[in-house]
Amino acid sequence: MSFPTRDEEINIQRSKFLAPSPSMQLVAPCSYGNGILAVSDDEREYYRSVFLENQCAVSFFIPASGAGSRMFDFLHEYLKDPESQNLTNVERFLRNVKQFAFSEKIAPEILQSFQNGTLKINEFLRYLLFKEGLNLSSSPKGLIPFHTSNTMLLNPVQEYLLQGEKLRGREKHFHFTVQQEYLKHFEESIAFLENVMNLKFSYSFSFQDPNSDSYSFRSDGSLFTDESGNPLMRPSGHGALLENVSLLKNGIIFIKNIDNIQHLNKSLDSVEALEFLGGLLLEIKQMTLEVFNNPTERALKMLNERYQLIFPDQLSFFSTEDGIRKLLQRPLRVCGMVENEGQPGGGPFWLKSKGVISKQIVEKAQIASNEEQMDIMMRSTHFNPVFMALDPTDFNGKRYDLQEFVDQEMYFKVNKSVNGNSIGYIEKPGLWNGSMAHWNTVFVELPSSVFSPVKSILDLLDKAHLAD
Repeated sequence: MSFPTRDEEINIQRSKFLAPSPSMQLVAPCSYGNGILAVSDDEREYYRSVFLENQCAVSFFIPASGAGSRMFDFLHEYLKDPESQNLTNVERFLRNVKQFAFSEKIAPEILQSFQNGTLKINEFLRYLLFKEGLNLSSSPKGLIPFHTSNTMLLNPVQEYLLQGEKLRGREKHFHFTVQQEYLKHFEESIAFLENVMNLKFSYSFSFQDPNSDSYSFRSDGSLFTDESGNPLMRPSGHGALLENVSLLKNGIIFIKNIDNIQHLNKSLDSVEALEFLGGLLLEIKQMTLEVFNNPTERALKMLNERYQLIFPDQLSFFSTEDGIRKLLQRPLRVCGMVENEGQPGGGPFWLKSKGVISKQIVEKAQIASNEEQMDIMMRSTHFNPVFMALDPTDFNGKRYDLQEFVDQEMYFKVNKSVNGNSIGYIEKPGLWNGSMAHWNTVFVELPSSVFSPVKSILDLLDKAHLAD
């Protein structure tokens, strides 16, 4: 396989940058019976039993490189210009500051000075956010204490380990993608947990490959360079982590976002959801193997009626034995969906591309703003919380080359400001969007209790993050 030269790669990215954004043609939102499985309580328990009886080894893939700075945006805005801000969020934060787990790290004299009015609000916020104090704004989100359990402060990395350990009787491996400069801090955090809890975890780390970074361009397409004349490179989005996923050896891989973690006392629903998704994945893999070994139109139709793998009108495209086997010989993923309650982010849709209709997780930023497409988006009933079970192996246990199943045309165009300069660059197709576009995909509903992301520090005041 040949790779483009540096100049060729620059020209490829420049062409994409100057071209209109990729057009996503939504056909319909996925809904119950039309792309999203409706599963009864009894069926859910059955799939959990399949997983629990299998005892297969699992891996957790958890992107954890994000900084915590966005959680504190409203505080930074207040510090920049307090008179122009709505003070409601700032007031709520300050009045509840002792409710946050990180408050245990505030020096007692600092907290007392703030409470008695000796330390002014701006000084107190700078202490919390910047390096002269707790430096919360620059810390990775995965290392910021979210919860307190039995007087112990727990950050998301530690809680993922403890939550994952609740999957009984099987080999478990935890893989975190992190920023290399913080690797030591992540290692120390896990070592501390192991020591306190007298546990031993199997875990590893990886970094987003800098060779996957994107070139930056001015609006006219000219290459943007730094003061030394070198091209300014930007990380190319979480789609670049597909290679990191390929590092994992276990047959079942669970993916969740680092900030979607509940208080340990309220993690039972998430643990049961993992068991359910894992069991459903195992069952579908077995059913698809049976059809693969006996590839008839009738068998494929029955499989599709049960799991809704492909758009019903397109079953006729797979009428031959070779066509059916080719359809089934792809990586498999089961994606949990929650009811749409207005959260920002992606959702499940039937998407048409090059004449083929398939199930995809589509981000709102990818949807055209014309009336027809907006109408389809507004009729969507579910939201993607990034709660997935993957099987990246074929029926013989051999791992697929995941790059073969990427839709390279589902990239993102991003615009940023750097030192007052407007730049743009290309992000790779998203990890659970275009990077998995050609996987066999099943959508199923999960309870909303498994979705409690922490996008703002104020989210930690919500019920899912309280001990009781």
